[in-house]
Amino acid sequence: MSSIKKTFDILSLFTIEKPRLGVFEIASMLDMNKSTASRILAQLYNLNILNKCNGRKYCLGNKVVDLARVYISTLDLKTIAAPILSSLSEKTSEMVGLSEIANKERIFIDWKESSRPIKFIVDKEHIRAPLHAGAPGKILLAYISENHLDEIIDTQKLVACTPYTITERSELLKELSEIRKNGYAFSSGEHNEHAFCVAAPINNHLNHVVAGIFISWLKIYNKPGYKNKYIKLVKSAASEISAELGFRGSI
Repeated sequence: MSSIKKTFDILSLFTIEKPRLGVFEIASMLDMNKSTASRILAQLYNLNILNKCNGRKYCLGNKVVDLARVYISTLDLKTIAAPILSSLSEKTSEMVGLSEIANKERIFIDWKESSRPIKFIVDKEHIRAPLHAGAPGKILLAYISENHLDEIIDTQKLVACTPYTITERSELLKELSEIRKNGYAFSSGEHNEHAFCVAAPINNHLNHVVAGIFISWLKIYNKPGYKNKYIKLVKSAASEISAELGFRGSI
């Protein structure tokens, strides 16, 4: 078990900031005997787990890529997010859920209904909605390409779902810019006239936004501080899910 741990410790030293390491460097960083480090590195090299780069230095090899592909193929957003959604639901008592883009619309892929006496019930009619109406859709629009955004706006139009829906292109573009700057989306009655909503982006290992997570609460239950509190919670939940998907940045 000791040799396995030493091997793992060595592999863990390779990072984006330090992708190439030499024997002396590794031995020094781990306070390990040079001959022990050299022996383990040679074994990892023979197994194609490490390659030799820049002369005598080592870097990660092709076998690591193969293993990463296997790991990524097993990832399932709903499965990963399920316990985090449950925790978020318990902390807030509000409706929480996941959203993604499908056929130029926002679609809920999983959710937990509010535990409050008066609540919004999601049915087949409400699973899909325009992307520009409400935080769950806007968080997705904010991170797509300009061409894709133009296509969605031109095809779907900016139809008003409530008197508070954004229907002007320039206003929407300004809002999406603010979302990217702040790392979250907020809406007040834009899709459901009686509800507030906050959402944050979920990133995968390629730093692509693949979904959004949201908290929605009815205005009758709102209290001072709810918005800021829920923004922190939804961003934290998004970070947890993103990390499980292999994302190593910050939200």
